[in-house]
Amino acid sequence: MTTKRTVYALERFSSVRAYIEPGKFPKNVVELVTNAGGEALFVASFEPASLANSFLSIPTDIENPKSTQLRRAIAQVCNLTDQGFLGQRWVGAQLKD
Repeated sequence: MTTKRTVYALERFSSVRAYIEPGKFPKNVVELVTNAGGEALFVASFEPASLANSFLSIPTDIENPKSTQLRRAIAQVCNLTDQGFLGQRWVGAQLKD
């Protein structure tokens, strides 16, 4: 089995962001966003962290601390804008070869 690899120039991206992809098994996604803003490149996903305001409240999915750390590190090391954590949203257009 061969693995396909694609190389993208860092200059193609202007920012990094994170969000929760909703669903039966939600994911905390981190992605790079293109300069035009219309497409993104998947970087990593984590299980969302949960926050319950009280014992009887319904837990809310929040950003995983590992996602926060990765997003901030990418922004700092690569000199990209950190769009932050966007909450829940569906995956948008992803880069294709």
